[in-house]
Amino acid sequence: MISFRGLGELMVEAKMSIYDYFGAVPMIEDTGGVIADWQGNTMTLKSGDRVLAVGDARLCEQATRA
Repeated sequence: MISFRGLGELMVEAKMSIYDYFGAVPMIEDTGGVIADWQGNTMTLKSGDRVLAVGDARLCEQATRA
């Protein structure tokens, strides 16, 4: 579960449909979080089904290096 309060929470999902995550992108980003693909790229309509969401932007870089 992610609270997106900038505390470093992390969610990694595979096989996610665009309908499952795309509406949450503005909310996550507005609270200082990041939602990206597993390589750290910004999610777009053409992104795949592997999603990484973090409550702290610094954690995104660490998670994509793992």
